Amino acid sequence: MNPESKRSAIPISAVADQYGIDMAIVIKACRVHFGTASIHDLNQLLNTAPEAHSRVALLSRLHRIRPVVYRVLLETTIPTQIKEQLKNELHAITLHNFAIAQETQRIVNQLQAHDIVVIPYKGVAFSSEFYGDISMRESSDIDLIINPNDIDKVLPILIEDGYECHYAKSLARIDRNKLLEQQKDICFDKKSEPRFHVEFHWRITHPN
Repeated sequence: MNPESKRSAIPISAVADQYGIDMAIVIKACRVHFGTASIHDLNQLLNTAPEAHSRVALLSRLHRIRPVVYRVLLETTIPTQIKEQLKNELHAITLHNFAIAQETQRIVNQLQAHDIVVIPYKGVAFSSEFYGDISMRESSDIDLIINPNDIDKVLPILIEDGYECHYAKSLARIDRNKLLEQQKDICFDKKSEPRFHVEFHWRITHPN
């Protein structure tokens, strides 16, 4: 590919003008992570908005990219007190993701024992594959790909394991082919601590 044909990055000043200095800092931190900007550049941007730390943290949380942004911010010149707050949040994310990873593997093993094959994707699985670190992506649930023919086998296993399926009773009255055509997954929740939300997907996107 001709280097001159490559699309250049949007100037961070343009990001700041359109979306605000807080978002510009978040974007700059991501660029530092991927090696297209330097810590020096980020420090200069941070110096222009010393009051932006709380908003940057909020945006990172809303976009679920705290592990990426925070790890970069810890290398900057932001105040020590704020760094301690970021470290505490990162620690909590790591513990949460570790619990999800353990539960994912436990469910996979349990289903395999019943000759049911499921494939983890997104969330912790994606973080491990893409970053080589399960703590680099925020995760809130467990996503598994399943053969739709195995749904009836999964239901009693998960329910016996302490999970609830909100539409388990109605499944007996729903035409199975209609369900598979109109939905993309079936979901379970474990209400006891630690709580988990598990989604078994037979397609990636909703048909509608």
